[in-house]
Amino acid sequence: MRACLSEFEPLAGRSPTTLAPLIHEDGSTERYEDIPRIMPTWALRFHGRVHEYPRVPDRDVVPGLLGVSLEFRHDGYGPEVARVKGKRTRNLALLEQARRDEPDNPRWLFYLLRDGLWDMPGDEVADLCDRLLRADHPGPGDRNHASTYRRAGLAQACSRLAQLGDWPRVLKYCTDLDNQSPPASPDAVYFRGLHELHAGAGANPQGLLAAVRIRKNAAAVARSGLDTEGRPLDALIAGYLRELKGKEAANSYLALCRPWTDPFFDASRLRR
Repeated sequence: MRACLSEFEPLAGRSPTTLAPLIHEDGSTERYEDIPRIMPTWALRFHGRVHEYPRVPDRDVVPGLLGVSLEFRHDGYGPEVARVKGKRTRNLALLEQARRDEPDNPRWLFYLLRDGLWDMPGDEVADLCDRLLRADHPGPGDRNHASTYRRAGLAQACSRLAQLGDWPRVLKYCTDLDNQSPPASPDAVYFRGLHELHAGAGANPQGLLAAVRIRKNAAAVARSGLDTEGRPLDALIAGYLRELKGKEAANSYLALCRPWTDPFFDASRLRR
């Protein structure tokens, strides 16, 4: 094993390389193929207090990443395990420390938002979003661009703000989401559609067409901060069909969809 790993030691002109196993989330269909979890060289160290990432100490170099034929089964964030170990409280405390260490690093802003989202008041959510919008550069050695954290963070924030009924802020961040993913963000289309169906004038054909159009754009869906499989958009399209064409049309569309979950759909009148 040591001889194999030594092949990954950095050479002249070649950055250090990390390895990404196939990670399966226990009890779900989620799997990840691009998370660096094995560092085969002493030139790399993990950076951060939690949700950390590999970097070369004291250098702003993004390590390479190679997938390997090795499977990890991950159950550390199953609801019961996380509750017993107090992981959420622990993570938020560590993230606050990480933000104090690097106040402009968008990674810590995003994870603070994501991990504490459902207990945050609207003003706190908005403060983190505004900080994310001002963060232009990733942390040293982070392979994710600042825009990746902005898109994901704003989409997550809209979920909480919609739950709170703060639609003016939701619609404001939809404009910001469009600016992050021109000409249109799938998440912005989703939340504008929810607003129309739940708090606005009701369903109209133009809203349905906008949802269908963005759902068919695979490249746009892949940039979603909510779900890169397009499941929230499927829920939205079903909602429009239910209002415009009746329950049978909505159910016919849902029958074509792969299994998915959506935090608004299951608890809404659209489900009925």
